[in-house]
Amino acid sequence: MKMQKFQTWGIIGVILYLLSYIPNASVFFILIGSVILIYAFWLASKYFSNDEIFTKFLFGMIIQAIATFLFMFKIAAVIFAVLMGAFSANPVVPVLGTIAIYFAVYYVLNIFGAFLIKESLSKLKDSTDISLFEYSGVMIILGAVLKVIAIGFLVEIIGWLMLIVAFLSYKEPVTTQKDDDIIDVEAEEVKLIEEKN
Repeated sequence: MKMQKFQTWGIIGVILYLLSYIPNASVFFILIGSVILIYAFWLASKYFSNDEIFTKFLFGMIIQAIATFLFMFKIAAVIFAVLMGAFSANPVVPVLGTIAIYFAVYYVLNIFGAFLIKESLSKLKDSTDISLFEYSGVMIILGAVLKVIAIGFLVEIIGWLMLIVAFLSYKEPVTTQKDDDIIDVEAEEVKLIEEKN
């Protein structure tokens, strides 16, 4: 089976993005995986003539990237909170308050980004009739919601793996010679009727 370019790049992008869960190599794979996935969804939007497939995915990935980097560099929030606490009469309040705000922003951004990705995948499902695209989006947003507990990361990984299967499941519609002959005959009949009129 010959795969379309958006399928090939999509699979490569997901695999690289999943490698970002490796602690010491996460930044590199997030950047490379995200760029390739965005390119794959741009190809898909052109292939299916639906710009929302690309735009929703693009903004979703950008927002999720911001949220991810906030999470990865959360030590900056801790340092900032400690510095604020050092100049406060009650150091516990600014420390806990800063950390709470920091993680609340991360959590909201992560969910919103996942929502946009899910919307993009729903559009792709509408164009391909492959429900796995939409189901993978549901798992990704569910994973974002559940990140308050450790299981959220596992659910999100399952969502991305489902996306690989969805890409592999798509087959380009085949137009048979018989269908072409029927179309040609119908075109000739219309032409003859027009000439008589």
